[in-house]
Amino acid sequence: MEEISEKLNRYELFQLAADVLNGDSLEESYLKKEFLFENVDSNVLNSIFFRGQANEIRKMFQNSATLIKNLENRPDNEKREFSFRSLYDENLGNVEHDSFIESVQAEMQRSFEGDRFNYDQLLNRLIRSIASYQNRIIGKYLVLLSIDNSVRLRNNRPQSFLSYAYLDRGLSLALFYYFLRNKAFLYVDWMWRGAVGNGRQLKYDLNRALCRSNQLLFLRTPNSELKIQGGNGCIRQWCAWEIGNFYAKRNCFGGSQNHCRKFITNFSGNDGNSVVSSNNVFLSTFSVMSKVENGIIV
Repeated sequence: MEEISEKLNRYELFQLAADVLNGDSLEESYLKKEFLFENVDSNVLNSIFFRGQANEIRKMFQNSATLIKNLENRPDNEKREFSFRSLYDENLGNVEHDSFIESVQAEMQRSFEGDRFNYDQLLNRLIRSIASYQNRIIGKYLVLLSIDNSVRLRNNRPQSFLSYAYLDRGLSLALFYYFLRNKAFLYVDWMWRGAVGNGRQLKYDLNRALCRSNQLLFLRTPNSELKIQGGNGCIRQWCAWEIGNFYAKRNCFGGSQNHCRKFITNFSGNDGNSVVSSNNVFLSTFSVMSKVENGIIV
């Protein structure tokens, strides 16, 4: 399995997820040795690894990685030197063609018409198109489990709480596998419930998960921030609520130790992952996630 660099990007995370869901990797020996599951119900493992439909999810992640390869976090001088479309077309020639590619290709073709968009705008359109199709594929094959099953799966791993946009289910699932591989458990709420209309029940369950979490990670993407007048970013309402309640539940005000800190991993498209935020004062108080080491975000 390919190693992840300290500066996470979509390509490496999607590739890791595809490797995790490889047919040979789903054998019981792999699950026991690589992720150290003990006394976990087979239904739970079958669900989180999409047993029975793993090849469809693997192909989705593999194609996602292939399409975005070498397109992220390029310096401005390279954006001028290389054509986004030429890099994209090169990647497109290496994918496993299916409805995923047809959907993304159709969206990107509309963006290429008239040559109206610059490199960053085209990258964000590709990111959104990939996220949209991942969301539909995962929704098609997901078998939801109870929140209590997340506690069993976590076992003795340190738990981090992920604050994210629901449209980023593919990226959050790839992060979930990355945390498992690094002896950590990332609580991603959609995996255990999906979208819930009952706000009172949702707050109750999220509060329970926040109480059990040692750290909080905010997943910054084009989907997790809303644009407001003046061009500034405003994080979504539920993300703001989760961040505020994490401090209340963990009593972390003023804390400086890693086990009590809030982190951000930045997949906004235009900024590298080493950047917290260029236009959001609220997010400037977060520490940048470098990697997960022995179950802890550093």
